[in-house]
Amino acid sequence: MINLHSFKSKLKELISHDNLPSGDEVPSYQTLKAFNERYTFSSLLAYERYDEKDKIYFNKDTVGIMLHCPPSTGLVNENIAVLNGIFQGIYPPDTTIQINIISDSNIEYIIRNWALEGTDPTVNNAEMYEYLALSRYQHLINAKWDPLVDDQPFILRNMHLVISIYHPYPKGYTPSNFDDFTSEIDRIKRSRDSLISKLASAQIPSKVMEPQHFINILNGFLNPDRNEQPILEYNDLKPISDQIISSETVFLPEQSGITIVHKDQKYSLLPYHVRTFPQRWKGVRNGELIGSYRDNILRLGCPFILSLNVIIPDQSRSKTEALAKQVRATQMADSPMAKFMPSWKDKKQDWDYTVKSLEDGNKLVESCFQILLLTKQGEEQKNEETLRSLYSSLGWTINKSRYTPVHSVLNALPMGAPRDVQKGLQIFKYYTPMLSQNCTNLAPFVGEWKGYDKSLMLMMGRRGQLAYFDQFANKKGNYNIACCATSGSGKSFVTQENITNTLRKGGRAFVIDAGHSYRNICNLLGGTYIDFGDYRRQLCLNPFTNIRDEYLVIDGEKTEKTHFEEQLPMLKQIVMQMATGATSLSKQEETQIEIAITKTWEKNKSENEINDVYEYLNSSTDPIAKNLAMALYPYSKNGMYGKYVNGKSNVDYTNNFVVLDLDALNVMKDLQVVVLLMLMMQITQIMYLSGDKKRRKLCIIDEAWRLMDSGETGTVSHAAKSIEEGYRVARKHGGSFMSLTQKISDYFKSETSKAALMNADFTIYLRQKPAELNSAVKQQHIDDSSGIVDVLRTLETKQGQYSEMAIESPEGLSVFRLVVDPITEKLYSTSPDEVQFIQDKKAEGFSLLESIQLLLDQQNIAA
Repeated sequence: MINLHSFKSKLKELISHDNLPSGDEVPSYQTLKAFNERYTFSSLLAYERYDEKDKIYFNKDTVGIMLHCPPSTGLVNENIAVLNGIFQGIYPPDTTIQINIISDSNIEYIIRNWALEGTDPTVNNAEMYEYLALSRYQHLINAKWDPLVDDQPFILRNMHLVISIYHPYPKGYTPSNFDDFTSEIDRIKRSRDSLISKLASAQIPSKVMEPQHFINILNGFLNPDRNEQPILEYNDLKPISDQIISSETVFLPEQSGITIVHKDQKYSLLPYHVRTFPQRWKGVRNGELIGSYRDNILRLGCPFILSLNVIIPDQSRSKTEALAKQVRATQMADSPMAKFMPSWKDKKQDWDYTVKSLEDGNKLVESCFQILLLTKQGEEQKNEETLRSLYSSLGWTINKSRYTPVHSVLNALPMGAPRDVQKGLQIFKYYTPMLSQNCTNLAPFVGEWKGYDKSLMLMMGRRGQLAYFDQFANKKGNYNIACCATSGSGKSFVTQENITNTLRKGGRAFVIDAGHSYRNICNLLGGTYIDFGDYRRQLCLNPFTNIRDEYLVIDGEKTEKTHFEEQLPMLKQIVMQMATGATSLSKQEETQIEIAITKTWEKNKSENEINDVYEYLNSSTDPIAKNLAMALYPYSKNGMYGKYVNGKSNVDYTNNFVVLDLDALNVMKDLQVVVLLMLMMQITQIMYLSGDKKRRKLCIIDEAWRLMDSGETGTVSHAAKSIEEGYRVARKHGGSFMSLTQKISDYFKSETSKAALMNADFTIYLRQKPAELNSAVKQQHIDDSSGIVDVLRTLETKQGQYSEMAIESPEGLSVFRLVVDPITEKLYSTSPDEVQFIQDKKAEGFSLLESIQLLLDQQNIAA
């Protein structure tokens, strides 16, 4: 254990000067190196032990609590008002409240979880899927230190929000006897519970930071490694600080930073602090502190820590001092000299405002905002210039924390500063007086959304945060997606990524298309391709064939509703669409159709046909039924469309991947809409018959606006109602519908396509043309009250590198990038030449992966 008295003495010797060191007073490299040889870095860390029972950390001269949170994805004024309550709580004098964002380079486990979690080794092409996942892992793993994009500092990271509250041991308390003071322990626990509650009210979930998690987070930052690091187990018999620093790591303090040598790899740990803040700053902008949202260059290309330390002094003394300064400022402002010193009136206004704020419940505190950069040696200047440019663009002035590298690093680590370190930095004026409400606006609460806890698709934010996207993980609504993407923006990559991963993880994927866009991926993945223009076989879509004469079983439990009763609303809308197209029906007409469907089902069950419904209506003496039969005639056995709906349904859905192309029906719009609705109905039936709600079931409808164009305008059509019903049933059986259009306005060309948009919890926007965005706002097709259009204007696609998308979900709006490896990029390619090359090589006897590798070799691209 470190001798605390010696530690204090040495720190005072190094930093407790009245003025900034200069000349010979600056500690030499030899002096700092000798200091490091005498005190290992782990001995300078404050962490000692963790009480599992009370969830309290005991440090060398402080005691406190620590929480781990996913960073907020954005604060609004209501959130900031709630968070201000954290700093307004009642705490012992000299309590420190610390907010940290830690950019962690340990990303291997996130990518590996995506690659391995839920992968089904029994699916068709399992070995290929495993190879693709491994290829993605190897492609992305280097980006923990090296940019993924040549002209951008775009590295991958995992960001943690860590919040700690700690204070010096009260007089008479020590780590060994603290357990005896139950009242103090209870106060600390109440403080923790209050903090958790306030964070939850601000939409920031939190949990107690367990020591093992904490050790592994700091291990990644203080023992940097270009290779994967092991997960460390917490040993409650050893001081926590001794478990953080590896024996293979050496720290060499210098005047403006610390050199870290880990396994012969050299890194620089560079501390900075904010000298001045903008005159006005709103917490809603704090997302910019981790990197620019819009400027690709102003992003940090290395791991970092942001830290706001707020020391809360004795408030009675602070208020007394504030009142005295207000009186003095008033005297100066009212004096005859004031007309020569305009700043005196400004100072009076400042102290008037401060005193008023204190009366309103704010506190006068001391705060220190720091940034630590962890760079590979040789890249210090590049990363420092980016940092300075970023913060300068925001109006913040930062200084390099020269002469105090050790103290600055300790102060920036969560709960890392002994009290003497803070006092030393106060002498250096790193800490400045501030109102608590200003601290709330400056605190680094904001990062990027990490996505869901399930990992269907692996994405990344613009600032490098890895994220899982899985519509099936939505706990707040349905799993449906509406996607708008202009040509060349990466739409095919997004859809194929969704399909491939759904199949890889044992799910089922259906695609309804009009244009043969999915023929290649279907053939490559061994799917079933059904072309309605292939007249060698007559396809029949009898909607009754797959309806079971049984009660529904959901989540293993029998319900009181039959399968037919569940399907009846969709059947009814489909028959009405057949009979009258876009024309609305009276209540009596709807009732006649419902009776006809029900009566013929009771007689024929799954052998029922649309022709039976026609004949039932035609045999009625009711003129309304007769008229409906006449309207339904085209779908009777003798009608022109009868062959598509009468007889046993023969569409083969046995393959886990089925593509149904309706391009040949473009000249028969009325039939095309009916076929689409029947396919959707049959697919929801397959979703139910699969028997496993947890199994992912995806249905993609591409060129949705064309397929859903039923000719109606301004009315809620039968097709639209059928879409709504189909989406509802799919959700119940664990299914997801994903519709795609090129433009936002395409969804508003018919009530049917609009229903697809309105019934989707997720809207994915890829790049849109500026004119389309302007039109969408003008036509009120998009609500721009939150500024979403400004975000959409920034979306870009870099061919062969990434596609950007904005995903609007129940969790809010987030911008992601989809980055694929070279092998997957060729698999998803729609280039005619590349597709033909792969097909030719497969015809020669090469496997799919071998064919792709030959293509990469021809193009001199490393896999």
